Amino acid sequence: MLTTLSDPPGRPTVRDLLPRALWGAMPVGRLDRASSGLLLFTNDHDLGDRVAGGGCEKVYRVLVPGRHAPERFAPLRAGMDLDGKRLRPMAVRVLRRMSDATLLEITLREGKNRQIRRALARLGLAVRALERVAIGPVPLGALAPGETRPLTREEVAALRRCCARAPRAPDGPR
Repeated sequence: MLTTLSDPPGRPTVRDLLPRALWGAMPVGRLDRASSGLLLFTNDHDLGDRVAGGGCEKVYRVLVPGRHAPERFAPLRAGMDLDGKRLRPMAVRVLRRMSDATLLEITLREGKNRQIRRALARLGLAVRALERVAIGPVPLGALAPGETRPLTREEVAALRRCCARAPRAPDGPR
């Protein structure tokens, strides 16, 4: 499913998940086709731009091949150059080391295109699975793929607080 509101070739989009009454809402940020997880929608475009632009942390669970020690991911924690641009440091925790794979939790404060996949590729690692499990104070929880629910007033207020200091980029999301 594509993270867009319309697709000229007619492929399924995230808009197909929304009731018709909510078709004015925009997705906050994107998930690439090979990723899954939490995606927020809003009709408050300023808030959406701030959240997508790095105003709130985004938390991902990432499965990579091989059994790796936490030190392997030090370049991500330190910040690294990618395509001539400096990435902000990422918080990286090893959640589980299996015989043939390592499950990571990676937290971002920015949203560059395919940032996690490209940064891990620089370390020689391909991503087997990537799932966004939280945006700021809003967790994915037990929602199944394609399932939706409204945010609570408390969650909306918490999103506003977490990105209150993030300036809106003059030309949209950063």
